[in-house]
Amino acid sequence: MKRDIKKNRIKKYFIDACHQIISTEGVDAVTIRKVADLAGYNSATLYNYFENLDHLLLYASCKYLKGYLLKLKTTELPEDSEERYFLIWRLFSEEAFMNAEFYYTMFFKFYYRNFNDAIKDYFDLYPEELEGLSDSLIPMLVESKLWQRDFENLKVCVEDGYIKEEDVLVINDMLVLIFQAMIIHASESEELDIDAQVEKIMNYVRRIFNAHKI
Repeated sequence: MKRDIKKNRIKKYFIDACHQIISTEGVDAVTIRKVADLAGYNSATLYNYFENLDHLLLYASCKYLKGYLLKLKTTELPEDSEERYFLIWRLFSEEAFMNAEFYYTMFFKFYYRNFNDAIKDYFDLYPEELEGLSDSLIPMLVESKLWQRDFENLKVCVEDGYIKEEDVLVINDMLVLIFQAMIIHASESEELDIDAQVEKIMNYVRRIFNAHKI
């Protein structure tokens, strides 16, 4: 137990150091050596916790979920599952397009790499970031795959009779693929109208959902 606590503490040192460099110098300034030096360890030690720089950057990107979590904590979510679904998409999109590079990193960049549990592991390391959130939101928030996060919310809409269970995967696939294309474009754009992007994805969300309403 003490060994696990120590390992988690050191892992957090590296994540926090990486995030600090990103915040002050930009993501392109991050190197293994620089992170290790700032964390107070050598590069060899860092590789005991992360496979490579990309793996470390994925964990550091999870820091950018804080804004989304804060919005969920401070926004009264509707009891109606349909309106709740739309609002969660809006809150998520606002933060995603504001931090496009990091949301792309978290949910798409390493999709086919063995980094699939990074977000869950991140919240195991920083459980305090989930404090104050409804228990009903936790399964969605700790899920690393965006399609699974959306699926969790759509299931409630099925239970409430808004959509059919057999349509969930269609809605889910369409919205995730559209969002993926938009967030990739946003992550590569030097100038981005965030409000316009949010309204654009929300238009797709509503139209696709409404097209499958019972």
